[in-house]
Amino acid sequence: MDNGGILLLTIAKYQTPSGRLIQRDYSNGDLYSYYSEGGSLRSESAPVAPRGPESKTDTGRPVYSGGGITPDVNVKPEELTVERIKLENKLASPIFAFAMQAIQGKVAGFDSYKIDRPIQYEYDIKPSDYPVTEPLYQAFKKFAEQKYKISAPLVDREREFVERILRTEFITAAYGSTTSGQVFNNYDDQLQKALDLMPQARQLAVTSEKLRLSGQVDRGN
Repeated sequence: MDNGGILLLTIAKYQTPSGRLIQRDYSNGDLYSYYSEGGSLRSESAPVAPRGPESKTDTGRPVYSGGGITPDVNVKPEELTVERIKLENKLASPIFAFAMQAIQGKVAGFDSYKIDRPIQYEYDIKPSDYPVTEPLYQAFKKFAEQKYKISAPLVDREREFVERILRTEFITAAYGSTTSGQVFNNYDDQLQKALDLMPQARQLAVTSEKLRLSGQVDRGN
């Protein structure tokens, strides 16, 4: 490649230490079926029955090869209606304009949002960094109605979106676009669920290690 990168293509099949094949069947060469009959795009109303050879995890749970990896806990992604997408697109311009005014210190009463220093990269944001407070949100609603003729009830319908994107603009200006991605972590249902389950995952790992050290786990399969 021109930028010095390389493309690594593999046709190997991979197994977990317990002997479970993690790929779904692709023998018919149908890419659509491969994605739609398993993984995140599979319909929840059409569960896939276990198939393929059975293996057991270190803690003794049965798992099956040939069907791909199915998460223990499913978190349904949020689905936006066409109406919501149109409204969010409509709000994008006033959000950006308001954020730029606040960053430049042109929004009365919100001097703390003015950013007049170089970007500070590689920063871990804190809740206290440029929060979208109730007064700031109300100021934005007034701005959107006066400057863009978007009524307050419409803004309220997408309050979470407004707060998320406003703060993203502030964090981008202060700490760069890479850091601003951290704002979305608080709104990522899958990530938040994963964090909630970390104690359970840790306990599974501890139990597995104890079984392995005691010789009760055979990884020679």
